[in-house]
Order: sequence, then C-alpha cells, then structure tokens
Amino acid sequence: MERKKKPNTQAQRHLAAQYRANFFRKMKLIIDSVCGTNIYPLIPQSVLDDAYLCRSAPFKIIAAYNNNIPSKLLKDTKVILPNLIKQEIISLPPVNLEISLNDFYTVLFTIIILQARISETSFNNAHKVKAALAQFVSYTSKNREAKTLLYNILNSYNFGYNDLRKTLYWFKHDIVLPKALPAETENIIHAYSLIPETINVRVDDISRPAIRVGWALPYTGAEWVSIKPSVLGFKGPFSEIPLKVYIQLHAINRLLERIDCFWQGIIQFNMFCSLAKPKYTYDNNNNLLIEYIFFGTKAGYFRADIIDGIILLRTFLFITNNGTPEGQLLEKNTGLKKLDKKYLAIDKLSTFMTADLDKNDEVQRIFKTSGCQCLLDLYEKMKPLVTKHANGFDSELMLKYITNPNTEIADN
Repeated sequence: MERKKKPNTQAQRHLAAQYRANFFRKMKLIIDSVCGTNIYPLIPQSVLDDAYLCRSAPFKIIAAYNNNIPSKLLKDTKVILPNLIKQEIISLPPVNLEISLNDFYTVLFTIIILQARISETSFNNAHKVKAALAQFVSYTSKNREAKTLLYNILNSYNFGYNDLRKTLYWFKHDIVLPKALPAETENIIHAYSLIPETINVRVDDISRPAIRVGWALPYTGAEWVSIKPSVLGFKGPFSEIPLKVYIQLHAINRLLERIDCFWQGIIQFNMFCSLAKPKYTYDNNNNLLIEYIFFGTKAGYFRADIIDGIILLRTFLFITNNGTPEGQLLEKNTGLKKLDKKYLAIDKLSTFMTADLDKNDEVQRIFKTSGCQCLLDLYEKMKPLVTKHANGFDSELMLKYITNPNTEIADN
C-alpha cells in the first residue's frame, strides 16, 4: 500500500506569497490608474494587510446541494471556467485600463471592501484615500458589464454539456459575505442539474416517448417552452391557452444528424430560441412547419401537430428536404429528388460549411433562386464555430448530376 505524500508546505507557502505579492501589484496598478499615483502610498501596510484578509476570493466551483453533477464535469469545470473568466477583459475609466474579469471580481471588489472599512480618522489622510476610492463604488455601469460578461461565459459553457435527451446543467454565481470580519468574501459558482420531463404520446396508434422542450439558463435555471395555438394560426375558443411543447426523440436525433457540424448544445439552444418566438408555415399537405432559426438564419423546419393538449414536434426537416417549401423549389429547379440530395450530401449542413461553394457561381445561383440563400449566409456567419466539415463537396459533380442524373458518376 502506497503511503500518501505529505503536502509540500514550503512550496505552498511560496505560492501563497507569490499570489499575495501579485494581488497587491494589481491593486496598486488599478488604484494608480483610476485615482492617480498619489493615493496608494498613503495607505498604511497594516490597512493593506487587513484588506488582504478581507479580500474578495478567487472563484470556487461547487455542486449545489442535492444536485447530481458528474465528477468529471465538475472536475473539468473547476479548471475551464476560471480560465475563461481570466481571459475575458473589461476596461476601467478614465484611462481605459484593461483588466481581466477575474481581477474585476477579486482585486477591484477588494478595493471596494477596503473603501467601506476605512474610517476617515483611522490613519493620516484616511479621508483623502476613502474619497478617492469611492470612484470604484460608483462603477454601476461597469458592474452591469461585468455581470453580462460572466452571464455569457456561463451560458456558452453550457453548450458543451447540455442535452435534452439526458440532462440540463446551469450555473449561478453567488457572492457570499463573511459572517464576521476579518474574513474573505467568497465568489461561489454553484452547478445545478435537471433531467427533462419525458412523456409517452400516442401517434399513429403507437406510443412514442417525447421530451419537454426547454433550456437551462444561468442564474434562473430551466425555462420550458409553451406556445399559444393562435400564434401558429389556429383560431377557436381555446386558441389563447398556451400549450406545452414536446419533441419526439426521433426529431432531436434527426436535428443533430442534419445540423451536424456544431456542438449539440448550440443546436438545441437554437431550437429553444426558435420555439420561444415561433415562425410558421404549412406544406402542400397542410402540415404545420415551425421554422428552425440557427443564430438568426433559417436552417430548416419542425413538423408539428397538436395532440392531446400539447404541441408535438414530430420530425426535423433540413431546409433542402423535399417536405419544405425551399426543398420543393429546389426539386423544381434542378429535378433533384430525396435520394439525389442524399447522394450529393446536400441534406445536411456540414456540406455547406465548405469553401467550394464560394468558387462556383452557378451552384450559388441554384441555391439562391431556390430560397436557400440562408445556407450560404450560414457559412459566412458561422464558419469559426464549425466542428466538422464534409469530406468534400464537389460543386462540379452536382452540376454534372443535375445535367444528367441518369449518368453513373463515380464516388467522389
């Protein structure tokens, strides 16, 4: 049995001293930049020592009480989230000094605590120091900016882990004041989890599982989608009563298969946003189609029905699929049917995340005149976030296939 190694206390003391020295260096830089270089030297070392004992501590990530957070996720989050917070920059007036968001919540907040603890008669020039540091207390707009930056970090971090088919996670930042002084003010990020509701819906005389559509947002947690039938064009005495929205497991899988080159969390988050403010149309068979908007650009439709008092998303149709208005126009303009589109791989988004489209004006014209300009727009807007590219879309192959679809063409 291996003996546990004792912690290297000397190394720990060295790191602690290094952190302390760096903390005061940053504090001096911030005070000098905002208040002038004549303020920091007026603060006695004993007051600075007290400020360090009462400092705003680094971010700590813990699982919220009674929430099931996988150990690997929690371990990864403890490393990744603090680094993301350190990378975000915020500038301070009047000289626009740039500091990290982490330093804003730790060093700058410590300056605010210091200002509150200084008595105007506690040391020589205390009134002058307290008045100068009051500028930090009035950083109302900067506090809002910092909160927004932190919210966006916590929100985007969810994209890597959230999945309606399994579990939704979200994070909440809490500033925990000490019960007695001197003691640290804690920056705690609590991690929460929730398993989405699943029901069985009878469709075509078959019982099928369906998942409640929603998303988990920072601070507030889960938000579930409900839609008034009147918003989708229905009229009647009950059309103003909101109905819960559910999606069949098959439909989520189809969505991830077609929008196949981004994190699944990003894909599902855009589904939530699309249904929160739905736009709709109908196909030739009078089936309800609700638009799937991907970061402001249409990329497909959910085929939906009202069944047993809920709105059920039956399947997902990529915008080029034959069941969509654009897909039908594309077939009319090119003659391409369902299997042709599958053969050419134009039934999934990754095919359009390739620069080959930029090189062929004729292929671009075909998609534009068929109402699929959105696919070209998505390439320009979203290419930095693409996680997967097609093996190689050959625009010349497509043109040759359209010209003579009965000709045998070798696999590209």
